[in-house]
Amino acid sequence: MPFSADAFRVFSLGKGELFFSACAILLPDVPVERANYAEANIRISVSADYSSKNEFCYLRIREDVVEIHCRDEAGARNAAAILAQILRKNEGGYTLPCGDIRDWPDAQYRAFMVESSGRVWVPMETMRRDIREMALCRMNVLQFHFMEDPGCTVPLTSVPNFKGGPNNEKFTRAEVDDMIAFAAQLGIRVVPFIEILSHAADFAIAEDLMCPGDNLENLYDVCLGQEKTYAAIEKVIREVAEIFPDEVIHIGADEYDMSRVTPKTAYWDKCPHCRKRMEEKGYTTLRELFLYGISRINEIVNDAGKVMMMW
Repeated sequence: MPFSADAFRVFSLGKGELFFSACAILLPDVPVERANYAEANIRISVSADYSSKNEFCYLRIREDVVEIHCRDEAGARNAAAILAQILRKNEGGYTLPCGDIRDWPDAQYRAFMVESSGRVWVPMETMRRDIREMALCRMNVLQFHFMEDPGCTVPLTSVPNFKGGPNNEKFTRAEVDDMIAFAAQLGIRVVPFIEILSHAADFAIAEDLMCPGDNLENLYDVCLGQEKTYAAIEKVIREVAEIFPDEVIHIGADEYDMSRVTPKTAYWDKCPHCRKRMEEKGYTTLRELFLYGISRINEIVNDAGKVMMMW
């Protein structure tokens, strides 16, 4: 016989609040009530003593009770995701197949990237759906790519002339805050992903960060020889750091030279400011200048209290 119930009556011991918030989102039709030990049909306990593996959870499903043991709160979220996947509805309520389940991730960082930028517009309801599906897959990091070559969909007061999505769509700050909170209820971090070195034509135009002589046909990268570039980048980094609580900021920085496949490429070898900076530093290659720019951006990110990620 399967486990059968008309509601989840849950006794919780330890830090397992993610189990409740995840159930509310992943199982919205199932009544979830807190109960004492004797009345509970689901008993969940969270303790590092259960396993040395992060996010470990063990579900022991019997006809009358489900016992769940988790190493940490992320494991409690994973247990809720497993229940959401195997729960079945019937006329009398809900059923679960009896058995034992042991689960833990092989990788600690399990990310999914969602792009809603000037290149493509993804509405917030779609992003929230993706976040819910991430939780069901027991993923834990959303990389939110909102700043791209054609525009930026999170409004930044530091770059007021930055256009938005393909039809100038932009989220509101409240929508972004709500999305971050929604993800947190499912144990998912939201890492902001911005393009401020390459893939950065619109940013360069909005803040006048082009290399002298560069043109719209090949414009792709900001000038790395002018100090105003780093001042503009710092404004963006500090505002993004205030909006997103996660410790990481992803700066992109891929494909600074696309000359093999498109005209878009760094103009640094022709720019007087970049050439002067290379001479001052004793650089002989554009890769050295690129690494110099990355180092400067890393310092800015660290000064804002964050850790830099890049392609």
